[in-house]
Amino acid sequence: MLVDDSPTQRLFLTDLIQSCPELMVCAAFNSGEEALLQIEKINPQVISMDLHLPGINGLETTRRIMETWPTPIVVVTSEQDLELSFQALRAGALTVVPKPQGPGHAGHQQQVMQLCTQLRIMSEIRVVRQRPRAPLILKSSVEGIKVINTSPYEILGVAASTGGPKALVTLFNALGPDFPLAALVVQHMTDSFFDSFVSWLDTMIPQAVYKAEHGASIQPGSVYLAPPHQHMRYFEGRIQLAAGPAVSFQCPSATVLLESLALGAARRSIGVVLTGMGNDGAQGLLALSKAGGYTCAEAESSAIVYGMPGVAAQLGAARYLLPLAEIGPHLLRVLSQEVKP
Repeated sequence: MLVDDSPTQRLFLTDLIQSCPELMVCAAFNSGEEALLQIEKINPQVISMDLHLPGINGLETTRRIMETWPTPIVVVTSEQDLELSFQALRAGALTVVPKPQGPGHAGHQQQVMQLCTQLRIMSEIRVVRQRPRAPLILKSSVEGIKVINTSPYEILGVAASTGGPKALVTLFNALGPDFPLAALVVQHMTDSFFDSFVSWLDTMIPQAVYKAEHGASIQPGSVYLAPPHQHMRYFEGRIQLAAGPAVSFQCPSATVLLESLALGAARRSIGVVLTGMGNDGAQGLLALSKAGGYTCAEAESSAIVYGMPGVAAQLGAARYLLPLAEIGPHLLRVLSQEVKP
């Protein structure tokens, strides 16, 4: 089902989507009200959602769909809509992809392929009903709980892909404003969305969030995100960034990050693999586990896509498989040594 208020865009996107033999546009609407009225009757497998709609906007439409008739939603948006896009992820949308440019644009074919691939994959994901929306949590309003780290751990390495932005918000809010570890995060993200994602995440979690920079020293209580097209490694308290071939089809790769922790700080590191397609991070988590690091992965019961954590589980790389809501509290118990390394 396609929701977009522009007749031109609806025709354009319909043609692009139906150029993929596995996809068919079963309905196209110009408003959220129409989509909400017809969704139960049409029962689409996946929804392409614009955000700027007359009346109820795409964000509110996403919320209502996920509360009443849960359906995989892919937000298809322009770069100007990024802040609203990330709010849509929090409301239950699975992923955000850029609206393809016209055929004359250099990146047209790649953008069309990305759109069709995401719609096809998301159509196979089982989503659950979202609770009615909670008030927006801003870092300034998060109450602190004192975390006393009596463990040897100093670094948290996190891998995430599809469904990751929402998962990261849940994880780091659970860890709280006094979380004493430095966090190095690989979140697979489209280039044009990355800087806005860093800014958005910084407003959504109590820790300070930074775009990782080569040579920067890592600080406790801070979160560092690997930038596009650069692998992020840890070495002697500092971040190393370098371009290189894709690992597990990804650059940056979470496996590269976690393997660097295994090599240089294994017994001071915790590794976590969250929701995501593919297998990135799984081999890195295994390397970290074998080197003496503490490892866990998201359980299938909560993962939007049980690809990356599922492979980690199959490899025996994760000491614990936990639903997303339990990972943060569990790590706090590890730090206080209520759970033994």
